[in-house]
Amino acid sequence: MQGDGNLVVYSQAGAPVWTSFTGGHEGTYLAVQDDGKAVLYQGTTPLWEACGGLLPNQSLPAGQSTNSCDGRFRLSLLSTGDLVLSQGATQLWSAGIAGSGATFALMQTDGNFVVYAGSGSVWQSRTGGHPGGQLSVQNDGNLVVYQGNVPLWSSGTCCR
Repeated sequence: MQGDGNLVVYSQAGAPVWTSFTGGHEGTYLAVQDDGKAVLYQGTTPLWEACGGLLPNQSLPAGQSTNSCDGRFRLSLLSTGDLVLSQGATQLWSAGIAGSGATFALMQTDGNFVVYAGSGSVWQSRTGGHPGGQLSVQNDGNLVVYQGNVPLWSSGTCCR
């Protein structure tokens, strides 16, 4: 936790490999709450929350899901191999890769969100070249890849 408010993960060589992009907010602190969420606060104002998506180098195995912070939306890599965003029983978006044999989805450190099967990638957001990019399952129903606060890709399912 840096003095400028930015939470940064460094490699053993001292190179930054991930950042919360919250610099410029002195006095920011990290709180791990009773609900399991990790949140960066400046005073009582939340600046960043570790829920509802995937951070760089974090994966989503087949049969698993990650929810939006408010719990209304769910991104799942189904056992059928498809990646879907849903609200309750309603499917909002699909990668259209059912039957692909996908075994995991990965938010790569280069900013590309990729679904892999045994033979290689079967779907990707095509957002490589943006180190530190992260995937967000937003409370408005949109699935977005961001680099900092800049959106790179979206499912187009906003505002539910």
